[in-house]
Amino acid sequence: MKKSRFFTIIMLVVLLLFTVSLTSCDLLGGGNGIEIKNPLVTEPPTPKLTKIYNLYCTGSSCAEVGNDGSYLSIDTNPYNIEDYVDSKAVTLIGDVNDALELPDYLMNEMLHTTAMMGRQTENFESQGISVSWSYHPDNGLQVTYKDIG
Repeated sequence: MKKSRFFTIIMLVVLLLFTVSLTSCDLLGGGNGIEIKNPLVTEPPTPKLTKIYNLYCTGSSCAEVGNDGSYLSIDTNPYNIEDYVDSKAVTLIGDVNDALELPDYLMNEMLHTTAMMGRQTENFESQGISVSWSYHPDNGLQVTYKDIG
C-alpha cells in the first residue's frame, strides 16, 4: 500500500511539473501561438495621423505620413500631370477631415481655393490639428495635416 501511494505522489508531482513547464513555454511565446506581452514593457501609442493613414490611405500614391506621425499630406495630382485630378485623393481628403472631426466648411474652403490665394492654414486646437492647403491648376490641391496636440 505504501508503494502505490508513493508512486501516486511521484506521478502527481511529475504531472504537475510537466503542466507547469508547458504553461511556461506558452507564456514565453511557444505552443499555442498566443502572445503574452510583458506588462512592464510599454509600446508607444501610434500617432493619430498614422492611424488615419493606415485606415484610409495605405497603398495610395497621393498620400504620405511622417515616420513620426507628425504630419499627413494628400496631393490630388502627385505626378503634376496637366489637367489631372485624382478623384480618390479628393475622397481621401474628405475621409480624413471626417476622421479628424473637422467642420464641413473646411472641405468647401479647400475646393474653392485659387492659386492667387496662396497657402491657407486653419488651426483646430480642440482636435489638436493644423491643416494647410494650396491649389494650383498645374499641381492640384495639396493638403497637409499637422499634429499640434
